Amino acid sequence: MYVALIQFRDLDGKIYNIGEVYPLGDVTQARIEQLLTSNNRTKAPVIGMVKDSSTLDFNTMSRADLKAYAEENGIDLTNARNNAERIAILQGN
Repeated sequence: MYVALIQFRDLDGKIYNIGEVYPLGDVTQARIEQLLTSNNRTKAPVIGMVKDSSTLDFNTMSRADLKAYAEENGIDLTNARNNAERIAILQGN
């Protein structure tokens, strides 16, 4: 999972704000590698890999992003009925 390090507009026109999960749609691995390095229009990395949940703002994430994060990290969300419950589980509450 990746997050925006700076505000930027992606090729599809979507504006990503600092800390927002990237991508919100399908992108190629080549595009991700481009944004992780200085090989892009800004000449600097614009996304970074999330290593732990302390750098994430779960409240800004969509249902799909929350589920993807849980799946990537082996967290069971089957009992969560809404995003508030998903966030509580992801935060360990």
